[in-house]
Amino acid sequence: MTSRATSADPAPANRLALVALRAYGSLAIGLACVHLALPSLWDRAGALQEMVDSMRWALLALNTYWSLLIVLTAVLALAIARHRWWKLAAGRWTLGAVAVYWLLHAAYLLARPFPLPESLGSLSAVFVGLPLLKAALLVTPVVVGLRSR
Repeated sequence: MTSRATSADPAPANRLALVALRAYGSLAIGLACVHLALPSLWDRAGALQEMVDSMRWALLALNTYWSLLIVLTAVLALAIARHRWWKLAAGRWTLGAVAVYWLLHAAYLLARPFPLPESLGSLSAVFVGLPLLKAALLVTPVVVGLRSR
């Protein structure tokens, strides 16, 4: 048995699944890189220096490990794309689980918006829109995989 679910994927739906997974992978890696840079941006403003040591450590650890988990989801999505695993139940479950995370992330941001200065208020839509976009990109290959069964 080969590592791919099938040997050829000529259908437009399969190409759509590939594009969606590759787009998710790129977007997630970009987001993780931005998040990894945030503490240094905050540090320049002095905000991290004013925190209690244990809170600063916790914030940096949470940010670092969250960013690494997002990179991991990107790598998983890219591996699923590479091997066409969206056609397999395990691949669809994996993508579905990550999509649920992003949907919950968006719901949380709708219920408790990120505090922004009024001048940056329009960014709230971006903060909700990005997780919804990521969920949509992950659900696309799940639907393609289910339809091809």
